[in-house]
Amino acid sequence: MKWVKVIVHTSTEGQDIVSDLLMRQNAVGTEIKDRKDIPNINNFGLEWELYDESLINAMPEDVEVYAWFDLNSETNEKILSIKDELKTIKQNDSLPLGTLDLEIEYVDDEDWSNVWKQYYKPFRVGKNIVVKPSWEDYERQENDIVIELDPGMAFGTGSHATTHMCLELLEKYVSSDKAIMDIGTGSGILAICCALLGAKKILALDINADAVRIAKENVDKNGLNEYIKVVQSDLLKSESINCDIAVANIIADAVIMLMPSVKNSINKNGLFIVSGILKDRKNDVLKEAEKLSFTLLDTLSDKEWVALVFKQES
Repeated sequence: MKWVKVIVHTSTEGQDIVSDLLMRQNAVGTEIKDRKDIPNINNFGLEWELYDESLINAMPEDVEVYAWFDLNSETNEKILSIKDELKTIKQNDSLPLGTLDLEIEYVDDEDWSNVWKQYYKPFRVGKNIVVKPSWEDYERQENDIVIELDPGMAFGTGSHATTHMCLELLEKYVSSDKAIMDIGTGSGILAICCALLGAKKILALDINADAVRIAKENVDKNGLNEYIKVVQSDLLKSESINCDIAVANIIADAVIMLMPSVKNSINKNGLFIVSGILKDRKNDVLKEAEKLSFTLLDTLSDKEWVALVFKQES
C-alpha cells in the first residue's frame, strides 16, 4: 500500500491553520517543522552542550506542515480541495501565512496510522481535566477528570489551542442539570468532557461518518453511552433540538452560518460556546451574534485564536 505525503510551506502564524485544514480532509496525521521551536542554545546551560548541529541545519527555512493520506480513488479530489482552500486562505487572510505552496510525495507503506501515537501523551487542561490517550498509562490524581481518547482520523486530539479553550470553558459552565449539544463532535472529546463534568443529556452531531464512528468508540471507552447520543447529522437540516449549552469548535464562517439554527435550539438563558475563531474574524462573529440578540458573556484567547461564550437572552 502507498501513501500520499502532502507538504505545505507556511509560517509560524499559519501552521495551526494549515494543520487544521489538512486534518479536516481526514489526514492520517500531521507533523510540523518550525525553526522557532528550537531553543537558542546560547540561553541554556550545560545540558545544551551536546546537540546535533546537522539536524538543526537541516530544518527548513520556512515552516513546513506534513500530512499523510491513504492513496485511493478519493485522494486526487482531496488534494484539489486542499489547493482550493489554500488559495482561498491566501486571498482572504490578513495574517502572514507564508507562500502556502504545496508539494506531493508518494511513499511506500509504513504504519503512519500509528507512528504519531508515540508523540501523543497525557496532558492537563484547565483545573482538573486530563486528556489521556487510550494506549497510555496515567496515575490518576485526586479530583482528576480523565478523558480516555483515541482520536483516530477524527479532528480533536485535545492538544490544539482551540480545543483547550473549549475544555476550559466547559469546565467553567457545565453542570449536572444542563442539556448539551456538541456540534461537529469529531473525536467526541467535548461531549465526553461534558458527561464527565456531570451532564446527563448530551447530543453529539457530526456530518462525517468516520468522525461519528470514532466518537462512538470513544464514548464507549469512557463508559458514557447512557449519557451521550452520537448522530451523523447536519444541524441545519436537523429537526428542532432543545439544549441549555451548545458548543462548537469550528471555523468562523461555519459558526456564523449555524448561529440562527443554534439560536432556535438553545433554551432561554442558554449558552453558545464557540472556538476555532481567528482573532481577525472575531468581529465578524460578534456582529452576527448581535444581530441575533446573543450577549457576549466570556472570552478566552490563545495566540491567534479566540473562544467566545454567548448567552441567549430571549
